[in-house]
Amino acid sequence: MDIIPYAWYNNKDNFENGAVFMTEMFSLPPIGTNCYLYFDENSRDAAIIDPASGGDAVFERAKELGLKIRYILLTHGHFDHIGGADRLSDICGAPIYVSAEDEELLSSPEKNASAQMSAFPVKVLSKVKTFSDGDEFAIGEKKLTAMLTPGHTKGSACFFGEKEVFTGDTVFCDGYGRTDLYGGDHKEMRKSLAKVLPLLKGKKIYPGHGEMRDF
Repeated sequence: MDIIPYAWYNNKDNFENGAVFMTEMFSLPPIGTNCYLYFDENSRDAAIIDPASGGDAVFERAKELGLKIRYILLTHGHFDHIGGADRLSDICGAPIYVSAEDEELLSSPEKNASAQMSAFPVKVLSKVKTFSDGDEFAIGEKKLTAMLTPGHTKGSACFFGEKEVFTGDTVFCDGYGRTDLYGGDHKEMRKSLAKVLPLLKGKKIYPGHGEMRDF
């Protein structure tokens, strides 16, 4: 049974060419992961980012808004960011994307930390597609661009839009992600932060946990 999200928020961004993009945030169990529904109001194309759980509830919200989910994007492969991906892909038909470096986490409870931190093992059983640094995902007139930011995991990534960045567990409003789980590396995290932080200026960040903010 899918778990209904216990909170959601929305944000509206207007662009000069008339395109209007919306972001809705669902705070999902088991540990309050932020799942995002990002869509173009004109084309109704959408992407779901980090469906931790509640695949049916997220899909119902997208259907209520008349959206076509084009992609399911994972910022990294930890259990609390992937638990709803299979169900969501099954019911909406959208492909699941994860970085090539983190693909191995999806099928391994030991590597995705569900064996250590969850009441039950988590796996993604669907066939997934992988992305690399710089790959782009078209959503209506706009796009999200993947930037690999290793440190929290080997293949952690941020997704950059024109005015927003979905930072996963690389950057939070008050810090950055832990580096002591499988694939984590503090030196790599420092390098990633040095690369990504200057690029966040003037953008709204949507992290994997906690509040969103203007940077």
